[in-house]
Amino acid sequence: MEISAQIKIFQKLHNVPRETIDQFTEYHNLLIKHQEKTNLIGSGTTSTIWIRHFSDSVKLTDRIISYKNNANSIVRVCDVGSGAGFPGLACFLMLSSQKHQIKMTLIESNRKKCEFLTLVKDKLMLPVSIINERVERIKKKYDILLSRAVAPLHILLGLLAPLSKKDTILLLPKGKSYSKEIENLDKFLENATKPNLAIIGGSKVSTKINVLENLVEIFNSIVIGGAMANTFLLSNGFNIGTSLVENDFINLSKEIQKKAKSKKCKIILPIDAVCSKNLE
Repeated sequence: MEISAQIKIFQKLHNVPRETIDQFTEYHNLLIKHQEKTNLIGSGTTSTIWIRHFSDSVKLTDRIISYKNNANSIVRVCDVGSGAGFPGLACFLMLSSQKHQIKMTLIESNRKKCEFLTLVKDKLMLPVSIINERVERIKKKYDILLSRAVAPLHILLGLLAPLSKKDTILLLPKGKSYSKEIENLDKFLENATKPNLAIIGGSKVSTKINVLENLVEIFNSIVIGGAMANTFLLSNGFNIGTSLVENDFINLSKEIQKKAKSKKCKIILPIDAVCSKNLE
């Protein structure tokens, strides 16, 4: 579909004023310019940015406005894993055009993507906050949390929990697999009757901290595998050589094991390994 046709659809669907279309056009041009260098969005969606990214994002603004209209103070919104600014930056641009005042924070761990967000912020003169940090390190609470294409639901909810209050609203756009994610989450929670065992793996503890902290509440035993086990082994005094490890999370690994012990949950780690001088 031609860009001009996409713009007409976008403008009609969301009743966007001309000056705001101009801002989104500048945003679009910056995306195209920096896409190849930074890999901001899926390569298959560069020809449909207005529909696939802009429109998909700003459809959340009605929910934000509804919350704002019932709030007694300025609403604090946070977009977790903002990437190229979807949905948070696009929502803020639309809300600003409608004279709705909110505080928007964009959290993104990738430095190059944060540099792009800062570029768009400066070019369009948007008063948003950009935090180049892993979400696990953020201690603030927000009224509304946004997150798009970041992680499966069972992991995402664990990441967002520390940023949430009792009345925080979660707006989490999902793709075609959303029903399967909900089904898997329901099965996971409903079938967690003891005695039971959970197996979790991957390369990083940092992306699964909140998941692990919740698992020790539900399961008798947790098997930790993959490279993330290295961080736990190192925290227990084992020599792991030059294997992948997250040194910043050694103390947290100790805390998770301490909590597991208090909950009578056994953490099971690898007891042997295949070693080599290199990966070849």
